[in-house]
Amino acid sequence: MQTTRKDALDTSVFDPYEMAPAEAFEFEFPFLETRFNLNELPSLPAIILRLDYLMEQNRPSIKEVIRTVLTDPTLALRVLSILTLTPSYNPQNPLTVSRVVNFRGLRPIKKLFEGATIFSQNNALEQQSSFSLYTFWKHSVFSAIAAEIIANERKQENIEEALMAGLLHDIGKLVLAQFSPNLFKKYAKMKREHEESLHLEERIFKVTHTEVGRQVGEKLRLPNTIVEVIKYHHFELLPNKNILLINPLIKIVYVAQSIAKLFYLRDQSAHYFYEGLDRAKEYLDFTNQEYKNVVRQVSNRIYGLMDDMHLSFEVFQNYGQKLEDVCAIAEELKLKIEEATRRLKNLEMKDIILDELFPQLIGKASRESLLKNLAATIHVHGNIQHVVLFLYDKTKKLLQSKLNFGLPTNDNLRWAKLELDMPGVIATAFHKKKSLCIRHYNETLKEEGLFDHQELRYVKTHPFVAIPIYNSTESIGVLYLSQGSPNEIIPEDQMKVFEKICQYVGRAIDYHS
Repeated sequence: MQTTRKDALDTSVFDPYEMAPAEAFEFEFPFLETRFNLNELPSLPAIILRLDYLMEQNRPSIKEVIRTVLTDPTLALRVLSILTLTPSYNPQNPLTVSRVVNFRGLRPIKKLFEGATIFSQNNALEQQSSFSLYTFWKHSVFSAIAAEIIANERKQENIEEALMAGLLHDIGKLVLAQFSPNLFKKYAKMKREHEESLHLEERIFKVTHTEVGRQVGEKLRLPNTIVEVIKYHHFELLPNKNILLINPLIKIVYVAQSIAKLFYLRDQSAHYFYEGLDRAKEYLDFTNQEYKNVVRQVSNRIYGLMDDMHLSFEVFQNYGQKLEDVCAIAEELKLKIEEATRRLKNLEMKDIILDELFPQLIGKASRESLLKNLAATIHVHGNIQHVVLFLYDKTKKLLQSKLNFGLPTNDNLRWAKLELDMPGVIATAFHKKKSLCIRHYNETLKEEGLFDHQELRYVKTHPFVAIPIYNSTESIGVLYLSQGSPNEIIPEDQMKVFEKICQYVGRAIDYHS
């Protein structure tokens, strides 16, 4: 698509490294069933694959990249947002895809569709909402082509802006289908084919697609001229016709819509040809011949575009779906392999620890020696940073830190004493002879009787596990294990290995008693 235009944006006001934060792409709208997220708005798969192909070239053609972006409403919207959502941009200024790409370069464009499941997303949209992304794409792109050609015939200053206005004018429909699929499915069943249906939208969604598009456009801080086209491309919504003098893009897109429809609603092409002619005469002062010339140019451009895309749509759609299915299976296998690898590592760790402890488990080692070696071996071969052995003091009726490995010299866990009649994780593990895995030690544990301010002084808020050590006649103590970091947890399956080893130690103590 043609992108030559007079520059209207002073990019000197932008910081070339300024990027919008991730949360800037998400909004809550009361009229949508789910939260709006620009990154979840679907694009036509063939266009994404075409863009990906271009970006993989050694020296991608910027002109071809821009031309491809301008054949998809969502891609154009996301590219514009690279600048519109930065604080430096003022929506009163014009902005085009060409300016964004030339200013930012191609790297941010590549990131727009990394990891996207374009085929699955497209299929899910059609199944859940009965919305045809392909039909929407044709109407949007054909309108964009017509708007661009009309603007060129009228010697408009910013041709690409007219193209974008045509491309984005119906974006509210896509937003409703993606983020209110249940209501859209109901709407699709009730809507008569090809019928303008603002009243039906109001009845079902409590809002029209024009208003949805306006609010989304304003949240994304699109240029005001584009937002006005989105809001007023149905002329019955115009507050007055003076706005057409201020923003001629509105009437250009109004005519372009009719021209677009005569190329994909073939059974009503005659109706839309004359509807477009009437509109062009009334609002653009076109003669019959000027109008026919525009339609002829639009026809040539559309047929050229569809010839380019025809093979891509069928072959890429089929190929892409199969590829995504294979990737989904591969992801499942990857998770299973990771789980199997983790289990294997735990078994190897268990064998190493038991090999170290075996002579004492079957020999005549003292209880103190066996417990000391248990804690030391788990510290070394279990790769646990902090290991503390709490033993029950029968005379004082409390659990006391008797042995530790890996603790900093000033850590008060070294001399911790915990009363057994108080709540807390370590006391509970001792009483119930049950291992506990704590991810966040805070007051939310109170309801389970696992929080104690005294214990908090020692364990802080770091994740840890508490494993009881007991034999058939008594509870002996508790093993405290932690990686000493707020972000590192000891996995539950690893905790179970340590729990089993502690049970073996308890049996050995029984055996030697």
